Amino acid sequence: MNGRILIVTLGLMASGIAGADTQPISQGLNVMVYPAKNQTSSKQAADEHDCYNWAQGQTGFTPGPPPAPASPPPQQASSGGGAAGGAVKGAVAGVAIGAVAGDAGKGAAIGATTGVLAGAHRARKAQEQQAAQAQQAQQTTATNQAAYNEHLGTFKKAFGVCMQGRNYTVSQ
Repeated sequence: MNGRILIVTLGLMASGIAGADTQPISQGLNVMVYPAKNQTSSKQAADEHDCYNWAQGQTGFTPGPPPAPASPPPQQASSGGGAAGGAVKGAVAGVAIGAVAGDAGKGAAIGATTGVLAGAHRARKAQEQQAAQAQQAQQTTATNQAAYNEHLGTFKKAFGVCMQGRNYTVSQ
C-alpha cells in the first residue's frame, strides 16, 4: 500500500501537479483561473489536473515546449576552391592542351580564364543552393510553430471550458 502512495506521489510531482515548488497547471498554460465559488487551492489544483487530462483526451495534444527551429543543412566545403581553384585546374589543363597545339603558355592562359569562370559559377550555384536550403528550413520552422500554436490554442480552450464547467472564471 505504501508503495502505491509513493508511486502516485512521485507521478504527481513529475507531472507538476504536486510539490511545494511547482506552479499551477493554469499558470504553466498561461491561463488565468479564478475560483468563482470560493474553491480551495487544493480543490483548484485537483480540478486543474482533471481538466488538463480531459483536454488531452479531447484534443489529442499534450502541451510541451514549442518545436525547435529547423536547422539548415551544414555548409559543404567547396572541392573546387571557387574561382582560384578553377583557375589552377584550368591552367593545368590548358598547358596540356596548349602543349599539343604548340603554345603551352597561350593554352594555360585560356585554361586559367575558363577555369576562373567555371569555378566562380560553381561557387555561385553552391551559395544559391545553401540560401534555398536555409529558406526552406525557415519555412519549416514557421509551419511547425503555427501548427503547435493552433494545437495549444485548442487545448487551452478545452481546458478553459472544463474549468468553467467546474465554476471557475477563466481568461486566456
